[in-house]
Amino acid sequence: VAMATDIIESWPGYREIPPRLNITREVLDRQLDAGLGGRTAFVFDSGSITYEALGNQVNALAGGLTARGIGKGTPVLIRLPNCLEFAVSFLALVKIGALPILQNSLLGPDEVAYVRDHSDAEAAITLAPIADPVRAISDRLPKGVIVAHGAEDSESRFEDLIAAPPGAVVGTADTDAHEPAFFVYPSGTTRRPKGIVHAHRWVIALGDTNKLRIPPEDTDIAMATGEWSFISALGHNVLFPLRNGITGAILEGRASPDNVLAKIEQFGVTLLYSVATVYRRVLAMDGVEKTYNLSSLRGCNATGEALEAATYEEWQRRVGCDVWEHYGLSEMQLIFGQGPRWPVR
Repeated sequence: VAMATDIIESWPGYREIPPRLNITREVLDRQLDAGLGGRTAFVFDSGSITYEALGNQVNALAGGLTARGIGKGTPVLIRLPNCLEFAVSFLALVKIGALPILQNSLLGPDEVAYVRDHSDAEAAITLAPIADPVRAISDRLPKGVIVAHGAEDSESRFEDLIAAPPGAVVGTADTDAHEPAFFVYPSGTTRRPKGIVHAHRWVIALGDTNKLRIPPEDTDIAMATGEWSFISALGHNVLFPLRNGITGAILEGRASPDNVLAKIEQFGVTLLYSVATVYRRVLAMDGVEKTYNLSSLRGCNATGEALEAATYEEWQRRVGCDVWEHYGLSEMQLIFGQGPRWPVR
């Protein structure tokens, strides 16, 4: 760990939270106002999307949600894997002051029903291949079910909602910094999980900590191996990259070592966020550093479990970059962490 005498300078306004704040305004509207619309917001298997195009989809979906009676304070269940639809849905809901309710997309019908009842969700957004648990409780979702890639007749098509031609701009809700912005439901390993509420202030309080720990570079491409329903991956792969004006890479499919490595090479990932187990599994692959081009990486991050010294040293020797360790939890995102400005001692 760094010595207590090591002082790292922040910047004027560091973690100063204004009284009125909206996460979508902070991570998207401000980038568009600053003229960054042409920058790439996300890269994924089928292509990429700019900040401007992302803003258009978010605006269109916000209008469609509003037309369906979803507005400020409406809880909406998001059952989506890491995909562009997740980012657009989350940002559109927060934009209008609605409350995204996040839970792992692999959970079964009982868990989905529990979260619906516990959160009082009034609508849901999902993909057709994983929609069955949501469809089973559609009678408890009075403001409807929105489905991408295969909606049924009784459901709203996600594709229709984001295809609205650019026109009337939906205003971003004027929310208090301390108002709830979204809910996270952790795995509930010991008992039924509780919904963890995060306010709009989170994006500055933890977003500034993210920038201080790992100062962003304009060419950065960040990717997390965890699902965005978990607070760490949501922050490090979606909201913090957008707030920093850089690019997020979307890991679609399983977080197997081969898939992770292929996406690092395909997208030119510079910042990877994962867990120690993934790094150990990668290092167990003989000659992996010669099989995949990992030269784009300028740093990796490990959380979720202890990173052993042997793993850190072997990764550094074979791959050629550091693994920075950080500790957090669903209630806080980041408690403390090491980064490029705090060498391991």
